[in-house]
Amino acid sequence: MAIIGEMYFADIYYEQGVIVDQNIDPIVKGSGSCIFLHNWSTPDETSAGCTEMEPRNMKEIIYWLDYSSYPILVQLTKQLYDEYKQNWELPKNINIAY
Repeated sequence: MAIIGEMYFADIYYEQGVIVDQNIDPIVKGSGSCIFLHNWSTPDETSAGCTEMEPRNMKEIIYWLDYSSYPILVQLTKQLYDEYKQNWELPKNINIAY
């Protein structure tokens, strides 16, 4: 993942965000393009593939991320999280948003 400094559209959605390195090396046709973590305007919005969240949570992630540690994004339903958390050694203190 790479932290974004400034995005082309700087409205509420892209005031801050993170690019998820997806399908970049090598690029495989038909495997999707870029994925972003970015702000939402309201919690009931939907996205075409990005992960939107409350701006204060996005800010917390940006300050927490350490690109040099090669972070991995894992997004699961609560059921799958509960199923895999022990084997995958997932964090125990997470904030699950519904």
